Amino acid sequence: ALSDRLQDLLAQSAAAAGRAAHFVRGPEPFPAAAPLRPDVRQHVYLVGREALTNALKHAPTGAALSLTLTVTAAELVLDVRQAGPPPPAS
Repeated sequence: ALSDRLQDLLAQSAAAAGRAAHFVRGPEPFPAAAPLRPDVRQHVYLVGREALTNALKHAPTGAALSLTLTVTAAELVLDVRQAGPPPPAS
């Protein structure tokens, strides 16, 4: 469910901003029932939402967004990026 919620969040955020989006989860096969407590899943979702908000706020116009979720028995990695040229130095 965490993977689906993050993928939906990315799609909605990117669509609202008129940007392309790319979601990746791994490793495959992705653990459908990763043993994460509900509070941990909620915090990961909130971190992802904040990261997407920041990526949209600071990304160059038209930059695509990507979100990668990797869950293994040892770790969970959430990587949010904007794919575009860096903003000009001020």
